[in-house]
Amino acid sequence: MTYPKEHVVESISTGDSDRTLIVNCTDKTGCVFVEIRQQNYGGQRVGWFTQSSVQVPPEALAAMRTALGIASALPEMVSAKRERATLKAARMEEDYVVTGRIPSPQAPALRVWHAESA
Repeated sequence: MTYPKEHVVESISTGDSDRTLIVNCTDKTGCVFVEIRQQNYGGQRVGWFTQSSVQVPPEALAAMRTALGIASALPEMVSAKRERATLKAARMEEDYVVTGRIPSPQAPALRVWHAESA
């Protein structure tokens, strides 16, 4: 049995301390795609778990980026910066929402090119 290779690209705050979005790059037997996972915190016994996920093929990334627009064009609540904190194994009530890049020299860099018309 072969397991897919996965690299976390980004952890995005949802504004809720018990929910986060994980942007993941996955390689399943030669089929590479980006997966967006909604993770919830189920308490100390359960920890973080994936509630739902969406797989985005490489050919759809440019269209998705165009649909979302650039951060400066998005509503203020979406483009507002969130406080960053370090990832912990256990979460306490007073902990910050985890967000930000998880650096890894092995993680592929996702580059989406968008050509604007003249």
